[in-house]
Amino acid sequence: MAEKKKSDGDKTAKKKSTDQDADPKQKPLVTLAEVASMLRLPLLRIRKMVQAGQIPGVKVDGEWRFNKDLVVQAIKRRSRGR
Repeated sequence: MAEKKKSDGDKTAKKKSTDQDADPKQKPLVTLAEVASMLRLPLLRIRKMVQAGQIPGVKVDGEWRFNKDLVVQAIKRRSRGR
């Protein structure tokens, strides 16, 4: 049988790794602007709420990221006074 060798010129497409590839159950994170749009509040207000611990968020490379479901839960808790 003849053995096929790959030449250096062969290009194969590599799939870029994303957070969802690591854990399919994990929800993608949304940005500060997306949370502000979702809640119809100014960016500065959202940033202050995060810094005060009213909304859960994490800084990634200097930018805030949020799990959308956790933000919704936090807002619902605030509206119920818990």
